[in-house]
Amino acid sequence: MKLSKILFSLLLLSLITSGVWAQSVAERRFNGNTELDADNIISLYPQPATEYVVVQIKNSTLTKVSFQMYNIIGVPVNIEAEQISETEYKIPIKDLNMGYYMVVVKDDPARFQKAYKFLKK
Repeated sequence: MKLSKILFSLLLLSLITSGVWAQSVAERRFNGNTELDADNIISLYPQPATEYVVVQIKNSTLTKVSFQMYNIIGVPVNIEAEQISETEYKIPIKDLNMGYYMVVVKDDPARFQKAYKFLKK
């Protein structure tokens, strides 16, 4: 169990230092040019958050979206996301301690998994 937490923490550290952590996954760079990926443009707001965080997925090709949350050291946090529109999900965070958290957006059938960080104030 401790080994899995250590590996998860190392994965988080590598994601943070590689620049994978962003508010949107829509932009990729190739040879100095910008290519826009029109599918699954994901953003989290508000930043920083106090009572809830909204996950917005524009141009979604995902069919079975699920969410996982972890604190910055990799400890899982129990959450229940509420779908508030066709493109938005609301996750209550009022009872969480202040600090950085990660929301993992998953869709197993589409083999999609991306992590996003936000600050809880």
